[in-house]
Amino acid sequence: MSLLGVSHILQPSHIGGDECTFVTQYVKHCPPPRVVHKAIFWEKPVQGRLKINTDSSVVQGCASGGGILRDHPRMLIMAFYKEFGDMKVLLAQGMALLFRLQLCSTLGYLDVDFEVDSLALVHFIFSSSISAWPICNVIAKISMMILLNFNCQVRHIFRYANLVADSLVSLDGNSEIVIHTPASLLLRIRGLLHL
Repeated sequence: MSLLGVSHILQPSHIGGDECTFVTQYVKHCPPPRVVHKAIFWEKPVQGRLKINTDSSVVQGCASGGGILRDHPRMLIMAFYKEFGDMKVLLAQGMALLFRLQLCSTLGYLDVDFEVDSLALVHFIFSSSISAWPICNVIAKISMMILLNFNCQVRHIFRYANLVADSLVSLDGNSEIVIHTPASLLLRIRGLLHL
């Protein structure tokens, strides 16, 4: 009988008003779990740095990636969309990040913080874990670019704080788009950008 109480199979609510029975000695009186609500939001980069948010999607075997580069006052520097072809989601996330690194390196944006909503990708970049081919090649290129070219961080961000990049992934119809003005974005993406 004691194991029922310890394993939480038998709870105080199961014995209702019978608190004086012998069974109550085996029931662990635990307060109900405390629910903690936490606000999830995008944070602007520190002064003098830029922040890039990326996301990827695979729909019917076709992978695409989107992202947005913003500065400290939250101003849009550029937004982008790129199709990658037939691949799995984690590889698409890696390709999206690699493409952004290459684009930032070409344009001379080297003090950049990158945020992705793939915790697995961040783990692979900063651990010695060996991932499967072909993602291992992409991870190696990302790590090498960060080491040689950038003063940056790559962090995980929750999807709800990454909604602008998430919306940019749906800009299908072109193989690659680079946008430099908010007026060129779809109205719903502009709304998310202002939020």
